[in-house]
Amino acid sequence: MTEQRQARPYVEEAMSADAVVVQENGRWVVYLDVVLASGAVRRKVADEHDERRAQQSARIIEHNARRCIPRLVTRDPSEFLPPHRIDHRPVDDDDRGVQ
Repeated sequence: MTEQRQARPYVEEAMSADAVVVQENGRWVVYLDVVLASGAVRRKVADEHDERRAQQSARIIEHNARRCIPRLVTRDPSEFLPPHRIDHRPVDDDDRGVQ
């Protein structure tokens, strides 16, 4: 009997994350809005009885979500190397300046 490995689900990296506090039916609800390359998603992550607790939850949740996002966007553009040109044409001696 051979074991089959289960395929791992594709997990897309987030580009940004923001926590939003909204009052709904007398409660304060915290939503996490995450922007992905394929679109955006909103998830309800907390439900508090007062606004102060909801704001504190939102700060903690947003901070932890942003820690997992790669910092490529916030880096200085001068740190990146220029892209290398890939040329698939065959190389002739004349092109290299060899005689």
